[in-house]
Amino acid sequence: ARGMHIGINSDTPLATIHSWSVQWGLNGPLLAEKSVIELPRPDSRIIPIRPDLHEFVRLRDAFAAHVSALGVSNDRYQVIVGDANTIVSNLTADARIRDRTQVLIVVNAFRQYSLSFFVRSKRGLAWEKDEGAMAAVVEQLHVVGSDFGKLLQQSDIETNPRYCITIVHDRSAHKRTVVDTLLDIQEYENVY
Repeated sequence: ARGMHIGINSDTPLATIHSWSVQWGLNGPLLAEKSVIELPRPDSRIIPIRPDLHEFVRLRDAFAAHVSALGVSNDRYQVIVGDANTIVSNLTADARIRDRTQVLIVVNAFRQYSLSFFVRSKRGLAWEKDEGAMAAVVEQLHVVGSDFGKLLQQSDIETNPRYCITIVHDRSAHKRTVVDTLLDIQEYENVY
């Protein structure tokens, strides 16, 4: 598509869609997590819709540490921070999981401007989606979030029971908002 810029607008973490864009040979901007833009070369820079959204990294780390501490005290919870989609897809083969763990929280390490985690409970030898465990873990997010001022108060916490995933975004973050920010920065003839 000579003369066209082809990019991606997704709620997916920037690191993930960046790797897709390299794999697929895309040449346009990447819009990730509803809140950050990566401009292609020659400008090649990363622009969040608001600089303070990078605080989600601190929230993620504090949340993971808090829930890990709960696991140390009662062996019930275990937290793994990493490539969440890959980890959740291969739970039975993951050697990091302790034998006594009953509730596993898999936090997405790739998100920089939002937060997400999967929750699974042990049932026999299998790891299953568990809405009750997810609700309990979200309560712990609120405990940690109270130390982050307005960050969590100004966020939407979306829980998806079908996948047993929770995603937290700043309330102002939307796919359309990040497109508007892109168009303020750079001019494009058509955006689809």
